[in-house]
Amino acid sequence: VELLSYILDHCPTDLFHFDTSADYEFQDEEGRPSAFPKCKGNPANVPGTDKILRLILPNSRANISLNDLVKRHFSKQPQTDGRRCSNCVSNYGSAPLLPYTEQLHILRHPPYILVQLLRMNFQDGTTIKNSSPVTIPKEVIVNEISYQVIGTISHIGTASAGHNRAFLKQGEKWFMCEDSRHPY
Repeated sequence: VELLSYILDHCPTDLFHFDTSADYEFQDEEGRPSAFPKCKGNPANVPGTDKILRLILPNSRANISLNDLVKRHFSKQPQTDGRRCSNCVSNYGSAPLLPYTEQLHILRHPPYILVQLLRMNFQDGTTIKNSSPVTIPKEVIVNEISYQVIGTISHIGTASAGHNRAFLKQGEKWFMCEDSRHPY
């Protein structure tokens, strides 16, 4: 992933970059959408840009579909840390922290989208690999846009030792590529 990020940073292209918007909505005590009490507003959307769609992988023994992970990533997520109304802070000088939801949207879809499953977690000074199985479909729906899967990179082993393999699709055939072996 570090090599891929380096290449994307030094070879600027619109093939992979996408624009995003994080939308926020306050909630009342029962968890229903609610405007801020003083100004009757919600936090401003936060624009962003990225080149890799990073998905959190929950621990599970059951197969998880990549489409389900993507759908969850773009769904409304309740946040527990609280958020202040920026309008009230600037107009009234202060605002209490209120619960809110956050939802990410892609505003401009690139022709290709790179997806990284965040499998490594840091616990008690050690990196631990999440080995939850993920099913990769023929196509992935990202914010209502369909992308054909044309390659994957998988890691075999633990967080401290292992081996990577690339699987690339050419036409209808898949080829495994690794180290000095010819693709087969």
